[in-house]
Amino acid sequence: MSLPRDLVISILLYSLSYIWLHFSLFFEIKNTQSILKDHGSWSYNNIANEINKAFKWISPNILKSLLDTGLFAFLRYSSRIYILFLSLIAFTLYKTNQSYYHITTLVYFLIKIIIFLQVSLIIVHYTLCVRFRGLYNGGSDMMMMVIGLGHLMNLIGLIYHKQFMWGFLFIAVNLVVSYLKAGLVKAKNSDWLNGYALKHFVTHTNCLSTKRSSIYKQIINTKPIIWVTLSYLTLFIELTFPLVLLSTFTFWVYATWALLFHFLNFLVFGLNRFFWSWMLAWPALFYLLKLLHNA
Repeated sequence: MSLPRDLVISILLYSLSYIWLHFSLFFEIKNTQSILKDHGSWSYNNIANEINKAFKWISPNILKSLLDTGLFAFLRYSSRIYILFLSLIAFTLYKTNQSYYHITTLVYFLIKIIIFLQVSLIIVHYTLCVRFRGLYNGGSDMMMMVIGLGHLMNLIGLIYHKQFMWGFLFIAVNLVVSYLKAGLVKAKNSDWLNGYALKHFVTHTNCLSTKRSSIYKQIINTKPIIWVTLSYLTLFIELTFPLVLLSTFTFWVYATWALLFHFLNFLVFGLNRFFWSWMLAWPALFYLLKLLHNA
């Protein structure tokens, strides 16, 4: 079979970016090992009864091995295996300069392995959410799951010779809904309208590097009008977010805001995966924009 060169390259690059998300998840867990120890707030001992009740048909010892040791090991090594097979596909297609790639039997087989690994990583991520009683890092876990499922749809599309990327459409729609939903929730909360909520989140950050900075000490003493202005700016962007699809210009306006917003969240709260997971969803939104305006 033959597929457009740009399509294949974009999916391979997206696969690589998705793996980066899993590496960042692994390092995030590794850097918070103190809360995973026997007496930590997220230690397995604290959730064992809850987990055992939910999975009565599985031996408690097997559950502990899977969720307390095996899960993190699989996350670490499956990501590396994923990169290995991506590299094999890229190497196989390297010398092809035509606008269309002829997908050989070998590449076809490798893509099937990537699909298997993609499913495995989605299952691991879902299991991690179970391990941490829901979402380990809030919205980033939700968006990471959406990206994983959407990318799986794109990979399956390669197998069936589909050039239309339903996975990107799935990711883009979820991205628009997530921003809009966040704005609607904030709009119903009086603490967001008077600036208190934003100030509370910033001044109560658990990120030690933020608390130790001199800029942070100046920020927490900012006048109330600044907090109100920033709150209303956030509300405006989120509530009008569907306008991102109006034109290429509006897309880049909202994309610039999103880049700054998520990067500041990383700086203030230390949410590195929050930044990467949401930024990785934006190429799918650009795909939807081009789809709408080229129809």
